[in-house]
Amino acid sequence: MENKELFFGVKKVPVEEIGIKLEPKSGISHAIITDKEVLSFCSGDYALVTNKEIYEAFAQVLEANHIAFDFSYAAHQNSRFRMQFVIKELAREVAVGDLLAPEIKVYNSYDGHVKYQFGIGIQRLVCSNGLTVLESQKELKILHTAGADNGQAINQSLGLLEDFQEDFLENMEIFEDLNSFKVNPEIRVKEVIENTHFPQYLEPAILERISEEVKNYDFKPTDWLVYNAMNYQLQHNAGNLIGRKADRMDKEILEFILEN
Repeated sequence: MENKELFFGVKKVPVEEIGIKLEPKSGISHAIITDKEVLSFCSGDYALVTNKEIYEAFAQVLEANHIAFDFSYAAHQNSRFRMQFVIKELAREVAVGDLLAPEIKVYNSYDGHVKYQFGIGIQRLVCSNGLTVLESQKELKILHTAGADNGQAINQSLGLLEDFQEDFLENMEIFEDLNSFKVNPEIRVKEVIENTHFPQYLEPAILERISEEVKNYDFKPTDWLVYNAMNYQLQHNAGNLIGRKADRMDKEILEFILEN
C-alpha cells in the first residue's frame, strides 16, 4: 500500500551526519530526517517506529485472523499520524442508514509529540468520523525506546477488540438516546462551544456539516448530529490536535451534551 503522506522514507541518523555538533550533556545525539527535512532531534536510545512497519504488522495479523478491515489515516506536517483499522463486520445501526463499527486506532509521530499508542474506538461509517469511547478509552501507550514494544501492540489490540464488544453495545444505547433528542443546531452548537474548549472558529463548519447530513441523508437535527459534526471537525479539520488533545476534547463535548 503506497501513500506518500503516510509512507515515506524516514530514518534516524547521528547529528554529525547532518553537520550539527552538540554538547554531550544536551542528551541529543540523533535526528529523525527525510530526504528533504529534519523532523526532530532525539537521544540515541530513541526507537524510530515507521508508519509502514506499523501498518504492515497490524494488517498481517488481522488478515491472518480472518478479520476484514477498512483502513484510513490522518497526517499532520509529515510528523504526526493516526491510522484506523475499521472492523465493518461488527457494525451496528444507531439509526436507519447510520452505521457504527469498532476500530483499532493507532497513533505515531516522528517529532516526539505523540507517543506510539493504540486504542479501541468507534467509527461512524456514514462519514468516517472517529468517535471516542466514553469514559476511558482502552489504550496502550508505548515509549519510543528500544525493545519497548516487542510485538505487544498487535496482540494486545486484538485482545482489547474482543473485550470491547460489550462496551460497544453500551455506547450504542447512549448514542441512540442522543439521536432521540431534537435540537435547534445553531443554538445548541453555540451552547456547547461556549461551555467547552472546542475551537470557536470551527462553528460555521459544524453548522455546515449538520446541514449537509440533514440534506444528504435525511437525518433529523439532533444532539447526535451536533456531536458528530463537532467530532468530524476534530477528525478532519484540526490536524494539529491529532492524539490525546483531540480525544480529550471529544470526550469533553460529548459529556457536556449528555449532561445538559
